Amino acid sequence: QTILLMFTGMNLFDAICHTFATLATGGFSTKNASAGAYTPASQIVIIVFMIMAGANFGLYYHILQGHFKRFWRDPEFQLYLGVITIASVILIFSLYGNNLVLTDGTTIEGTVANTTLHSVFQVVSIQTTTGFGTVDSDLWGFVPKMTLLILMFIGGCAGSTGGGIKVIRILVGFKIIVAEIERVFRPNVVRSIKVGNSVIDPAMRQGVLVYILGIVAIFVIGSIALVLIEQNYGQGIDIVTAVTASAATLHNVGPGFERVGAIQNYGWFSSPSLAVMSLLMALGRLEVYALLVLFVPTFWRKP
Repeated sequence: QTILLMFTGMNLFDAICHTFATLATGGFSTKNASAGAYTPASQIVIIVFMIMAGANFGLYYHILQGHFKRFWRDPEFQLYLGVITIASVILIFSLYGNNLVLTDGTTIEGTVANTTLHSVFQVVSIQTTTGFGTVDSDLWGFVPKMTLLILMFIGGCAGSTGGGIKVIRILVGFKIIVAEIERVFRPNVVRSIKVGNSVIDPAMRQGVLVYILGIVAIFVIGSIALVLIEQNYGQGIDIVTAVTASAATLHNVGPGFERVGAIQNYGWFSSPSLAVMSLLMALGRLEVYALLVLFVPTFWRKP
């Protein structure tokens, strides 16, 4: 990636920094305009490697072993690419024809090429929880914003550097819902839930559902906490800022909307709010259970 970025116009230092930030899905840039400060060719390179960073790294082992079919037939990877494709199409149709304001402040026409590039970039950046930006997505309408918010929760694949709930849990959760719906009109049917060739046992099903519900509960609590704290200690906060700040920090995305949008930052929050969001980032990065167990009284009791 470093070599390709240099070929597309970056100097060595910027290329190395953006490579590290891409593959770690960290999203920090050496420019205030983030990836929007560079050429479309550089942005395409970053898109490709963000997708690679958001995929399960175990799949690359299969490629090295020559098992290419296992890579493309992996159910999680297929859903991962499917979500990126569908979300990109939604954004392209929503934004086509409208001018786009780039992160460096310039405005460009919403041509097919421009709309496609920046829609795909933002979709991949948000779903992989990298957080790079090329356009001011805070100026977009409800549909593209809601699409990006949903992508924050989905996140990357298991075994990747991305955050979020993870695609495999979304896949398992969806299969559980379908199975439970079928039980309503076919109560006597016993059907195994499979992901690929693997059967999901009841304990794993419960673990997935508890994890998803736990993430949603923490997200809601974080949003409410930010609203209450800023009303008492800060300068007040609107609900969109609170909700997206909670989601963006919990899932380690970075940018949200309104006052934490693509060209904004978190520096204006009061200290208690920063503490709450620091905890959310730790919870999201440690996949919740590792920290929540510390708050369970029985954990500290001798067996």
